[in-house]
Amino acid sequence: MSINRDMSRYTIQEEKRVRSPSGGFKTEWVHVSNADVAVYKNDEYVTHASEVYKVSTHTGLTYRKGLRAGKHRLKNDDAVYMIMSSNDSGRLASLLLKEVTTDVG
Repeated sequence: MSINRDMSRYTIQEEKRVRSPSGGFKTEWVHVSNADVAVYKNDEYVTHASEVYKVSTHTGLTYRKGLRAGKHRLKNDDAVYMIMSSNDSGRLASLLLKEVTTDVG
């Protein structure tokens, strides 16, 4: 299995707080760039001690560095993934992702 072969094109979006016409703040997702990411579904039968891992539904690998948990998300035609955790220490950045069922922004 080759990680490079499994990579698909995703849009990286960043969360911005903007003022609405009523004066309150709302969340808006702004396009930052595109990146190739290999996304794999987590094994549902394995129990881990980490709460972040329990909440995450998928794992991602990418060459793109600098993605931050809670600030960025990945989006393509099929799915939207919130980044729960990011580890840039290796050659590939390892991401814990949570699939979002609806696009609210």
